[in-house]
Amino acid sequence: MADTPAPSLPGKRVVMNKTLLLLGSSKRVSNTDDSTDADTESLNILWGIARRAALALHPWNFALTRKKIDREDAAVSEVGPAYSYKLPLEWVCWFPWSRDSEYYFEAVEEGGFLLCDSAGPLVVRGALDVDVPAKWSPLFVDVMAYTLAVEFCHGKTQLVGLRDRLTHERAEKLDEAYRVDGRATPNRPRPSHHNSGWAGARYRSLGVRR
Repeated sequence: MADTPAPSLPGKRVVMNKTLLLLGSSKRVSNTDDSTDADTESLNILWGIARRAALALHPWNFALTRKKIDREDAAVSEVGPAYSYKLPLEWVCWFPWSRDSEYYFEAVEEGGFLLCDSAGPLVVRGALDVDVPAKWSPLFVDVMAYTLAVEFCHGKTQLVGLRDRLTHERAEKLDEAYRVDGRATPNRPRPSHHNSGWAGARYRSLGVRR
C-alpha cells in the first residue's frame, strides 16, 4: 500500500540528506539543528512549508481524515452559494469527493470555508498536518524530499532547470502513489488537485501538475 510506514523509519536528517542528494550536493546533514550551516538553516526554514505542500498533493492514508460538519447560521449572500461550512482549522487542505461517492457535493473553498447550496450536514475529508517523519509512508518521504528540494530552488534563477526536472520527477512519484493506492483500494478516485486554494496558487507558480 502506498502509505504503509517504512520498516526502517526515517527521521528529519534522512529526509534532508535525501533532499541534498536530489539537489546534487555532496554535503550531508549530521545535525538538523545546526544553525551555523547555511544549507541546513535553509532546509529548516522551508521544512514546514514543504511538508504542508506535500500533504496537499495527494490523499495520503496516514494523514487522511473525515468529519461531519454543519453549516454556519448565516446565509452567505443573495447570489451564489447559499450556505457556508467552516473547515477544521487543523487541516492542511480539503480533498473533494469523486462524483460517484455517496458523500459528493459541489462547493468552492474561500477563506477556510466551503460555499455550496447543500443544506448539509456535509461529510468532508482532508489532510492532517502529520509532522512526525516516523509516521510517513515511503512514497511520502520521497515526495517530501522532492518538495523540499523544489522549495529550495524557488526564487533561485540559476536553478530553474533543476527545479523543473525535480517537479517532473515528483509528479512521477505522485502517479506511483496513485497506482499503488489503486491496487490496494479498488475504485479509489484519482485525487482532485485543486483542493487547496493557497497550495494551488503556490504550485501553479512552480509549474506543478495539479
